[in-house]
Amino acid sequence: MKMPETVLAETIKSLREKVLVGIPYVDIGSGGSVATGTYVMDEENHVYPDLDIFIVVDKDTKPVINALMKHYPAGHIKEGELDIWYVNSNDGYETDFVVITKTNPKTQSLYHAKYYQERLTPEMQENIKNLKKLFQQLNVYGAEVGGVSGIAVNRLIELYGTIDMAIQQLLIITTIDDKILEDPTLRGRNLAACIQKHKSDSLLASYIKSQKEGKYPIVDVKYLTSIYD
Repeated sequence: MKMPETVLAETIKSLREKVLVGIPYVDIGSGGSVATGTYVMDEENHVYPDLDIFIVVDKDTKPVINALMKHYPAGHIKEGELDIWYVNSNDGYETDFVVITKTNPKTQSLYHAKYYQERLTPEMQENIKNLKKLFQQLNVYGAEVGGVSGIAVNRLIELYGTIDMAIQQLLIITTIDDKILEDPTLRGRNLAACIQKHKSDSLLASYIKSQKEGKYPIVDVKYLTSIYD
């Protein structure tokens, strides 16, 4: 099976040179963890990252959607507020072709990818992957379930370096009203805003339990506990 980075690059190349020839668009780019080298993949347990490809157009998304439908006939429109052509298996990877206008706020995902492509070191990428795995184990990962988003994990490691410090600071941010985890590409946006209280409570309880068992040593358990008193 090809690596996801290879499939992503080949798919974008195909879009530019074949699928969208003669069809107007503004930009094609990638978002998500594959674009930033922070994806979690476990072939033994059949855990693979999704591919997120953004096709930015001036106004009308239909010509691009029609071209995608023709080239990827096994796909379908994904329900939601965006025009997304979803393909279940693009060389083995689920792929979202997100077709958006240039004024759509969701183009922010492209800025995130470009920002972290320029800044993440191999050590930071590894810490991000491990923190994602830990959050998955604790069932607090994913904005769609009220947990921690992938971009929030990136930001935590960028700012605080280690997994221990990232978790400590996240718990502080989700507890103190005037604290935010600011989006590096959009001033004032709080990347922790989507985290529901029961998820942060669960993270605190699970992490302290794991610390007591000697699995994940944390910087200051007493301080973390005190902020919930």
